[in-house]
Amino acid sequence: METLEAARRQFAVTGHSIYLDLANQNSTPKCVLDELVRFHTEAHRRGADKQGYIDRIETVRGQLAGLLHCDRSEIALTKNTSEGLNIAAAGIRCRPGDNVVLSQFEHPNNVYPWLALARQGVEARIVRPAGRVVQAGDLIAQIDERTRAVTCSLVSFMPGERLDLAAVSAACHAHGAYLVVDAVQGLGIVDLDPHALGIDLLAASGHKGLLAPHGVGVLYCRREVCPEIEPAFVARAGMRRLRPMEHDSTQYEYAPLDDARRFEIGNFNYSGFSALGAALELILSLGLARIERHVLGLSGRLIDGLLEMGRVDVWTPREPARRAGIVGFVPPGAERVGAALRAAGGVFTIRREAIRFGFGFYNTADEVETVLRVIREAIA
Repeated sequence: METLEAARRQFAVTGHSIYLDLANQNSTPKCVLDELVRFHTEAHRRGADKQGYIDRIETVRGQLAGLLHCDRSEIALTKNTSEGLNIAAAGIRCRPGDNVVLSQFEHPNNVYPWLALARQGVEARIVRPAGRVVQAGDLIAQIDERTRAVTCSLVSFMPGERLDLAAVSAACHAHGAYLVVDAVQGLGIVDLDPHALGIDLLAASGHKGLLAPHGVGVLYCRREVCPEIEPAFVARAGMRRLRPMEHDSTQYEYAPLDDARRFEIGNFNYSGFSALGAALELILSLGLARIERHVLGLSGRLIDGLLEMGRVDVWTPREPARRAGIVGFVPPGAERVGAALRAAGGVFTIRREAIRFGFGFYNTADEVETVLRVIREAIA
């Protein structure tokens, strides 16, 4: 099994920066870079290997199924989180007068697909909590007999809170609604079992915790739910086929597959998914349970250190079950603190007017102590 210390050496950025920006995008690990070079070098030398690409796609599908503790038939390959969320929003059968429930604190890309349902006469019930985070009860209180879906994040993009998804899914299913989850800020960081949590559909991109390039994503759709979700777009890839080659087709029947592959269209980003496979090998060799423990330890120590200063407004919940790798906070003199962090090599983002750190398994306890010292000195 790979060690965290050895895995950290995969990331050149750690040699000159304190990289706390995984919530924005990852820094390419060496194994991914090597796989991209290998893929394109072979294509350059001998041309495309279509069957080899397809075989690799199926290997990656199996890796993703292992990551999510699900069956490979529940995995569709997409280009990003937004595509997966749009597949869910467009595919759930709704009637005029139905509603969907979501929080104002969702990422915009998990808001607009649901607002678009207004064209069908569907109400988007946007929960506006009094505080800075949404609670499971806030969403559950808005569910009624006309609710078709509740959508929420596994880990919010800011300030990184986690909901009691099992409670939300139980309320959804009691009313015949689906639970749709944006998992981009958690997949590859927390150990997730969508079956155990009652998640019906889940979407994520590869360019954050999954350590892949932009342009690859995953959609999980629970096996029993797949036939109920209508594909928004269709292509041969999502159809039952009598013949193996597209140019052999002379008769056509609209017959989508009854598993998650019904949502796949056209050729894949073969090089991107091949790179994702290399990243998944690294993640799976470490083990998600170990990654989650490590990241929770780092984010917890940061929160404790910030609270000890007494002058920092920490937005992220302290309880381990309610957070993951993202910490959002506002110190006094935020611009001065941000400049000091950048001067010390810190890489991070500002979201909702707060400083946002996003931890990965390559971060260390020493880095946490360094940024705490820099913040402490900057606000003194």
